[in-house]
Amino acid sequence: MLTHLHTAFAKQFHKLRTYDNPFQKLIPASEMPVPISQGQPQQQSILQKMGMGAAMGGAVGMTLGFLFGGFAIISRGAGPRGPLNTLATYMASSGGTFAFFMSIGSVIRTESHLSLTSAQLASLQSQWHSRPHYLTEKRSTK
Repeated sequence: MLTHLHTAFAKQFHKLRTYDNPFQKLIPASEMPVPISQGQPQQQSILQKMGMGAAMGGAVGMTLGFLFGGFAIISRGAGPRGPLNTLATYMASSGGTFAFFMSIGSVIRTESHLSLTSAQLASLQSQWHSRPHYLTEKRSTK
């Protein structure tokens, strides 16, 4: 019985080994998905940039709100609303402020009006490096 199972397993394994891809038996080549091209990555939209900035700013702000709120509760007491409500207020106000400014800042920082190709960029760099150095010439004449 054991040899029969071993032989059956060896036959099935040999069938799978004849294919380069073991899943090729399950999905014919005509139905395989087209691979994604490795060209230029898609530019993010402004809303995606704002969302990413808000998420990062909110996380940083809530962390700092937790630290500063915890310190305020320990040093000055919780106040009339209790420690949890005071800590939540610190975290929400700090997180909201950071999220607002980081969302705007991330859009401003990543917004580009010029999209240069690598050839144009190389040309500009060579022009920049070959420009006359007026300041160094002026200093050397003194």
